Amino acid sequence: MRNASPEQSISITAPTNDECRLIAAAIREKRRDAGQIKGTEIEIDAVDNKSYHYKMKIAAGDRVRLFRRTNARCEDGKRGIIGVNGSVLTVLSFSEKGIKLLNRNGRVGNVAWDTLRDESGHIMLSYGDAMTIESAQGITSDFHIAAFPKGTGSVDAARAYVALSRHRHAVVTIVADAPVRRAIQSSRPLGDFQPITEGMVWDRITSDLGRRSPETTAMAALAVAEQANVIANATFRMEVHYIEKMLSRIPKKLSKRFRYNNFNKLVHGISESIKRSLHRNFNEILSIKQAIEIKSDRKVPILEKRSAPSELSENVIFHPNESFKMK
Repeated sequence: MRNASPEQSISITAPTNDECRLIAAAIREKRRDAGQIKGTEIEIDAVDNKSYHYKMKIAAGDRVRLFRRTNARCEDGKRGIIGVNGSVLTVLSFSEKGIKLLNRNGRVGNVAWDTLRDESGHIMLSYGDAMTIESAQGITSDFHIAAFPKGTGSVDAARAYVALSRHRHAVVTIVADAPVRRAIQSSRPLGDFQPITEGMVWDRITSDLGRRSPETTAMAALAVAEQANVIANATFRMEVHYIEKMLSRIPKKLSKRFRYNNFNKLVHGISESIKRSLHRNFNEILSIKQAIEIKSDRKVPILEKRSAPSELSENVIFHPNESFKMK
């Protein structure tokens, strides 16, 4: 790293925005001492994409990171996109209205402070000398530093792969010793004061960086869904077989008897209704019969009073696929 030329690129990653700010603040002091950051400083109320608020000093020469797609008025008078989420730009100057930035393609633009504000009124900027592991996906530099200021407890194999594969020539891994030792001690039973050796620390780091995340991939989720479908189909077939087996044990005559009883109840209800209707109207029928006989002076063969109710009082039985039978 010390032998890297100015033309060669160096990138730095850390697991969280907070760790990136700590690293970037330390780098900023070194760059200011080296004269790379000059002039008057201003302090702004800044916020990151996780809504974490902090104070941030800015001067000409600072490298700042954007958290969203940002418009700027360029030197040619036209407006355009100067950067997106994760873009790192260099501060050229600033004023009460806004800040002048230079992107990696050499484009210069003036960005209004209001363009950078979020809903709370804070400026969405951070130092750009270090970036989170997620922000570094897709970038490649000549040399890379993978820093873990708070240990490796929050890093799994997937994130470790991104952090340790951003380089063309070399990568340097820096892990804070104290957080790892605390993690080892907290995982031990109470009263276990066995000394924590350097080998134990490296074993814990290796274990953390090789840990598989519980999150499943799309293919793994599809495999789980297919397995669930197989189990569901097998269960359905078993249940159908069980139902058919139970139905086969029910006597056929018993089910036929149930059908007869239901039909007989229905027909009996209808016959009772007809019988009640005839009883209500039988007197009227007799009155009409007598009137006809008086006018015509002869007998009229109409229902006899004694026969109609007696015939309908008999039980009626209905058999499926057969005609009505009077018992």
